[in-house]
Amino acid sequence: MEAFPYYASIPNQVRTIKSFNRQVILVDDLMHPGFRFKTLGPILHQEQVPIQVVLVGVLSGYGKDLMTGWNRPVDSVYFLPRIRQWFVEATLYPFIGGNTVRRPQSPVPGLLPGINHILPYATPLFQAECGRETALELSRTCLESALDLISTLEQEYRVLYGRNLTLSRLPEAIILPLCPDKGMCLRYDPNLSASVYLKNDLEQLLRQN
Repeated sequence: MEAFPYYASIPNQVRTIKSFNRQVILVDDLMHPGFRFKTLGPILHQEQVPIQVVLVGVLSGYGKDLMTGWNRPVDSVYFLPRIRQWFVEATLYPFIGGNTVRRPQSPVPGLLPGINHILPYATPLFQAECGRETALELSRTCLESALDLISTLEQEYRVLYGRNLTLSRLPEAIILPLCPDKGMCLRYDPNLSASVYLKNDLEQLLRQN
């Protein structure tokens, strides 16, 4: 886990929080694998930032055990003792969400490079447990849903502004859009629409089946 692009480093952000000289409430949507806190915990401890409570939307049994082991107080809106897989729909839709990755430059100005944990961009984490056919089906559903959303958005944008919603204009319609990262050798054309690339990725996925 790293700082969001163009933001201060995580240690500097923690020092800023410490400068207020108050106890801190950490808020997150989920506490299950604990990836974020594994990164933040040592930094908070090093900077001696007092944590009053970690407040999350959903707490799993595994996440609760982690927080107990780290001696951190935790509270939640919902407690789900057993969680096998957790999906955030927006992060599975290309151009709409995902996990950002570090690159020397953005593939298209205004769009950050990102990874969606579905095929054909990456191997889904649940594939080993659920099988490739299930991974293909979920990936296809996500790509088709993203294509429907983007296509509708492009149509409405064309009606309102009389021009195409290209990749270079996508930040006008989506907050913090991401471009699926395909390495440094492949380039996106900022004058094309996101739906063009989604159709190509869907076709690639169907060839893999």
